[in-house]
Amino acid sequence: MDLSIVSPVYMSASTVLPLVQELTTVLGEQGLGCYEIILVDDGSSDQSWQQMVIASERYPHVLAIRLSRNFGQHNAIAAGLDRSTGDVVVVMDCDLQDRPAEVPHLVAKLRAEPHAECVLAVRANRQDFFLKRISSTVFYLLLRLLTGVHLDSRIANFGAYSAKMVKVINSLREPDRSFPFFVHWVGFEKAYLEVQHAPRHSGRSSYSFYALMKLAVNVGMGVSDRPMRLVMGVGAILCTTAFFFGVGLLFRYAAGQVSEPGYASIILSLWFFSGIIVLLLGFVGLYVGKIYLATKQRPIYVVNERLKDDL
Repeated sequence: MDLSIVSPVYMSASTVLPLVQELTTVLGEQGLGCYEIILVDDGSSDQSWQQMVIASERYPHVLAIRLSRNFGQHNAIAAGLDRSTGDVVVVMDCDLQDRPAEVPHLVAKLRAEPHAECVLAVRANRQDFFLKRISSTVFYLLLRLLTGVHLDSRIANFGAYSAKMVKVINSLREPDRSFPFFVHWVGFEKAYLEVQHAPRHSGRSSYSFYALMKLAVNVGMGVSDRPMRLVMGVGAILCTTAFFFGVGLLFRYAAGQVSEPGYASIILSLWFFSGIIVLLLGFVGLYVGKIYLATKQRPIYVVNERLKDDL
């Protein structure tokens, strides 16, 4: 197989058939005949799966995979990558904001780059709503703070990846997943291509602000110990501040400037530092919980049904 296209689907019944139709037209015009389109239903509760069944019946190159429940976008991408067989794998969203017309350009650039193992799509002018752009920017800032890795907010999942890079990414089986972070972590030389970002076809993003922040925290704690180091840094600053405050208080007491101990300041100090201790214990508990879940070695997704698995 020359090309595999992987697209996770969640609550996108209205875009499944238009996506497949546009991809089929574009790839046919470019002469890319040996390809497969892998659609992964991530536990949608609308008619997404029914539309995927129609697409699979209508188009011979479409493989539909249905997960048993909602495992998350990046786990759905993993399910598609595990099944892909192409020498080049394109990962794209199903909402048509990642334009099918850009796929041949990404593939051509990857094949023209002798040393690059992937070509990442850089969204020149994002066509998202203002609040979506703000939440996305905050997400990447928080992810950078928690991991120490700088990820460009203009780059998401859309890109063309070599089979070599996909194989390495498939070997990463941790439950807290972020496909763009994995692409960064595995290394390899990367190329970039500026693409046009289309307006959303219909509906709205399934990622709310809260969901994005939760994803950033889960990924940050799942792939790095930097959150614990940040908390330790805050604790060190508080201890140092408390030490110098205590020294200053002793000098003031020796100089007779403190006549009566302050009850309120003592109580406030106890509350404050008790809160810091509880926060530290909470972080430790989260890491212990993640270790506990990791030792279970549960699968990162469960497939309920496949159509045309013999492609």
